[in-house]
Amino acid sequence: MRFKRFKIVLTTLLVCVFFMNASWAQQPSCSAALTSISADSLLQHLQELVGKKPIYIKDSAQFIPSRFAFHPGNALAAEYISQKCVSYGYAVRNMQYSQTGQNVIAEKRGTQFPNKSVVLCAHYDCVGSSHAKFQGADDNASGCAALLEAARVLKDINFPYTIQLAFWDEEEMGLVGSKNFPSSGGGLPEIITVINLDMIAWDGNQDSLAMIHVTPSLPQSIAYATRIQEVLKQHNLALQPFVKNPGEPNTDHQTFWNRDIPAIGLTEDYDNDFNPHWHRFSDSIENLHIPYFINMSKLAIMGLCELAQDALTQLPEPKTASYYAIYPNPAEHQICFNSSQKIVYVSIYNALGKLVFEQNLLATQDDCIAQSLPEGLYFVRLLGLNQSTIQEKIWIKP
Repeated sequence: MRFKRFKIVLTTLLVCVFFMNASWAQQPSCSAALTSISADSLLQHLQELVGKKPIYIKDSAQFIPSRFAFHPGNALAAEYISQKCVSYGYAVRNMQYSQTGQNVIAEKRGTQFPNKSVVLCAHYDCVGSSHAKFQGADDNASGCAALLEAARVLKDINFPYTIQLAFWDEEEMGLVGSKNFPSSGGGLPEIITVINLDMIAWDGNQDSLAMIHVTPSLPQSIAYATRIQEVLKQHNLALQPFVKNPGEPNTDHQTFWNRDIPAIGLTEDYDNDFNPHWHRFSDSIENLHIPYFINMSKLAIMGLCELAQDALTQLPEPKTASYYAIYPNPAEHQICFNSSQKIVYVSIYNALGKLVFEQNLLATQDDCIAQSLPEGLYFVRLLGLNQSTIQEKIWIKP
């Protein structure tokens, strides 16, 4: 009897240790990066992009008069962005895709998975004319300023996955810049996911709503949106997340949805608090809500940081055992097992490796578990009494 009790206690302890090691934890390097994000630095990036403060190109002080695609200031803005990212130690590609269009891509290679990347992006062009000096402060100097701050605060962190900071040109001409960016090839890593920023500095009703755009055609984009909400809670950011499903298509995350890449968009409230200065001369730095802009920038940077640490499921590969089976697949309200060995523990992880369900079966004879998880892709893991394991992908539907 004592031996049996000892065996049960030992098995339980092993189960706990095994699954504690597999669970997610907030990355210390990301927490350190959060404390490095500077309101003064963000504001300076913003002021330089809208022409309120001088930039220095080859030690010559200049102002960016406009970032409109056919204004000379557009090329000056691209040069400024490129120079900034190089100064932070990033490898920079200036990708000229037409006579007028140029994307700027800053890259920091991953230490474990250099050929897979997480992208944080924003378009740097704005509306206007060849001669008028439009600031385009919210649309979209705000997103670009957040990317430049990401470059600054993340420059000394080594990530398992490659990060790419992508500044698109000619978004206002029909998403032209992002459409001309290859998903991979030519030395570019494969894109796992994209966080697109397009207008993150207007909060007219002061409800701090952070809109996260997803597409139902790519369920993993919903999983990434869930991860962004968890990041917001982990870091206690003063924002109220709202997942818009289906999301707004007329911005650069649509380019990646069309390529079956599970991108998400992070924006201010497009539905109930749309910026009245949008595409107007009055879209100026004076009409922004700076505290909200700072919090949205923090969320974007922390989202990139966390996903570049844990971009995909990082569950250790279990040893498979032929005497286990998990069914049905797809599953609805319950998941069942068929095994010649005693199953002592079952756990379910979502598509991003987040533990969402666990149950100790050591004292039961159950062959099924009841669950009520949202629809999506999951990983079901079983642990046997002899410490053998199996992990299988399963689709859960309502």
